[in-house]
Amino acid sequence: MIFGKSQITYFVFGISGVLISLIVSKICIEIFNTIPAKWLCEYNEKPDDELLMERLFMNPHGIIITIGLTLSYIFLYFQYNGYNFYFYMFYIAAVILFLISISDCKYFIIPNQFTFVLLILAAVTVCYDNLSGKHIFYSDFISPIYGGLCGLLIMFALASLGKLQFKKEAMGLGDIKLFGVIGIIVGFPHIFIVFLLTIFSSFFYILYLLIRKRLTKSLYIPLGPYICFSLLVFLLFRKQLNYFIVWYLSLFNV
Repeated sequence: MIFGKSQITYFVFGISGVLISLIVSKICIEIFNTIPAKWLCEYNEKPDDELLMERLFMNPHGIIITIGLTLSYIFLYFQYNGYNFYFYMFYIAAVILFLISISDCKYFIIPNQFTFVLLILAAVTVCYDNLSGKHIFYSDFISPIYGGLCGLLIMFALASLGKLQFKKEAMGLGDIKLFGVIGIIVGFPHIFIVFLLTIFSSFFYILYLLIRKRLTKSLYIPLGPYICFSLLVFLLFRKQLNYFIVWYLSLFNV
């Protein structure tokens, strides 16, 4: 069987994606294991013994991160082919999203430091997109500002409603700040797409728990992983999601 030049190119590209993601996942594990324990604690909370030990391992955490980053590498390449800046920025963003997801899953906290890195990536992307005149992501500087404000307001409203309903904190400040930064990244009105994706993805997990009869009143479900997953889906399939929304709205002559 003779392979064409394009097939060999894609094979080499895929292998390079796996190797790069494997190296990055090892770096992620090293970073997560060496960050200060207080990053993974609530304010004025003393770190317990578990936080002072090794937190992540290559199996299973490294394998999961490698698979996720490899898929991100491939889909980001095809989504932003010819726009290397966005490819690199969003691949770095994917790395941070995996770290945030793991942190929230294991310790129910989203470190401000990770969110701040996303904020820097968002600011750089906004400036580049507008000042370069490419406008791939934003029509102007107002879009990310409105997106950030909407992100904060949406999550703050949900947190307030949750507190009224359950008589306790239903959402952490980390989720609110993270969604505000995501609003800057995706801009307005795309923040609503990420919000809907977050609702749907978390709903399916809750449905799974109901079917398996594992859902209890005392069970705390971290929202961070679903927010990160939804942003990643948006970044990987931005064009396709936009086409779908345009098509869907056309059915109603909107």
